[in-house]
Amino acid sequence: MVEARFKLDIRHSFNDGVNVILNGVKSKPFGEYTPSALIQMQINNPDAAEYFELGATYKVTFEKIEE
Repeated sequence: MVEARFKLDIRHSFNDGVNVILNGVKSKPFGEYTPSALIQMQINNPDAAEYFELGATYKVTFEKIEE
């Protein structure tokens, strides 16, 4: 499992939801070894879209799953 931090730098609303772009924030241990990271999402669920605030930082957990 790897935890990383991302800051929401772009939030664009449209008819059915929002597009968000989050950029990696330098933090240990992820940021030391991955100097660049980007997450882009289209969110069509209004309740979920409200959660993402421009300028806020979020912790993301990457966990491998076996299917």
